[in-house]
Order: sequence, then structure tokens, then C-alpha cells
Amino acid sequence: MNTYTISQTLNKNKVFILQKSKLEKRLDPFFYVPELIELEKKVLAKKPNKLRDYVVSIASGSTPKRAEEEKY
Repeated sequence: MNTYTISQTLNKNKVFILQKSKLEKRLDPFFYVPELIELEKKVLAKKPNKLRDYVVSIASGSTPKRAEEEKY
């Protein structure tokens, strides 16, 4: 298999080579940006929490009136 390299003068955050065998889900080039891949690994390494772990209460889905702003 041939090995390709990128010129040292190019910004490696904007230009990169990906082998066809490494394609996972999409052909979208932004999916494979090395910086974003590292960020995704960090996010996935964290323990996921539920929304209820952060929300104290939800009173209603409606927007209160201006006249009732003291209540809220």
C-alpha cells in the first residue's frame, strides 16, 4: 500500500488524509477533523447524566405574562 504525506507547509487542522478503510459513518470531511475526533473521545469518556440531574423543577411549558413577572 502506498503511503501519502502532506506538505509540512499546510495547516494540518485544515488539510488531512484519511484512508478509505478508516471511513466510519459519513463522507462529510468535517466529521473526520482530528481536533473534533479528540474532542468526541473526551466527551464520550465522561459519564453521561440525565437532564433531571441538572433541573430542579419545570413548572409549565407556557410563557408567563408580563403582569405576573413577580411570581417568577
